[in-house]
Amino acid sequence: MANTSRVATKGVRALQTFHAFQNRSYRLLWSSNFFSYISRWMQVALLSWFVLERTNSPFLVALVGFFCWVPMLGLGAIGGVLADRLDRRRLLIATQLVNFLATLCMALLLSVGLALYWHAYLVILVTGTCGALDFASRRSIIPELLGRSRVPNGVALDSVGMHSSKMAGPALAGALITLVNVAGGYLAVTTFYLLGAI
Repeated sequence: MANTSRVATKGVRALQTFHAFQNRSYRLLWSSNFFSYISRWMQVALLSWFVLERTNSPFLVALVGFFCWVPMLGLGAIGGVLADRLDRRRLLIATQLVNFLATLCMALLLSVGLALYWHAYLVILVTGTCGALDFASRRSIIPELLGRSRVPNGVALDSVGMHSSKMAGPALAGALITLVNVAGGYLAVTTFYLLGAI
């Protein structure tokens, strides 16, 4: 009888692992967050490769990462204030649309061969700024969708998406560079940002 109760408990725990996904709004948020996270990591890899090809300078390549993450230092706290004072859903949609437009411009420049290495800094600074302004909203909207009892599960699942994107994004970017080119890979980034906005 003890073995039977252990099996039943394991089944219940397995169901609770993905409990937050029972909420349709949370599933949409999780998908949007995942596309945003994976786009960011793909973008860093693709633009770093682009700058390396154009300049062959390790320092200039390192600036891609700098311009991607420096907005979080200066604007992360402002993002928290915005999450408290504005409609979080609208803020997320607005930042995703700005990300989409910025990456679309870069994709077009790459496609027609007019992209210069400093364009990479500009576009990644824009998307990094949007990320700094909307990150707090991505997390603080979870209690609204799930209620307090499911918040730990929702945050944990979002963290799984965020951390798995750190592996999947650069791997996908590398595959696209190899199979297509930087412009084709960057078009995928643009598509993912669009999917994150809808």
